[in-house]
Amino acid sequence: MFWSGRAYFSTPIKDYVLGNHDFMHVAQPLAMLRDGVLDAWIAPFPDCPAADDSNLTSFPLAYFPCHLIAVESHPLFSITRELTLEDIAAYPSLALPEGAFPIFEDYAKSLGLWNSPSSISRYDTNKWEGRNATELTTSFASIFGANLHNPTQKILPYKLDIECGDFLVVKREYANHPLCQNLRQILHDRLKPWANQYPEIHLCPPGP
Repeated sequence: MFWSGRAYFSTPIKDYVLGNHDFMHVAQPLAMLRDGVLDAWIAPFPDCPAADDSNLTSFPLAYFPCHLIAVESHPLFSITRELTLEDIAAYPSLALPEGAFPIFEDYAKSLGLWNSPSSISRYDTNKWEGRNATELTTSFASIFGANLHNPTQKILPYKLDIECGDFLVVKREYANHPLCQNLRQILHDRLKPWANQYPEIHLCPPGP
């Protein structure tokens, strides 16, 4: 997952070869997982495989809020009363190509956001949040995105009513393999310092 990848993979994990974590869509990683190119993938919730997927198993690692961010000079930060959705929707909102994260896309569009298209498919700060500085756009980010990728931008004081998260996804046949169980524990332990620092991150138990 492009937002939180650095939190999990600051150092290599024994017995695993680390791939790219900059995909800004779910289609290719899912296809690579189903084809056996990937053994495991950290998928974004809510756009992870459903619990009844016949081939894949998804284990929750953590849940956390999704925020709206903008550059500190954005006019929205000068509003002294409580921000409304109408205030935010008056400015363009960055959008990934159609279908990149279909469930989240539907939610964002239902708010009147996700309306300033981008052709980006691999994470690039300059081509994503970097547009906030030049076009007065807002964008979505988790606490990971806000801290790892966007130190010059701030979280807008508006609460979105959607929960996001990270899920470890493997083929169903590998769900009970010792390597998979060990990986769940390792990822849990690597995220623990973040959860201690940011209480909005809710860690999930790494058990069966």
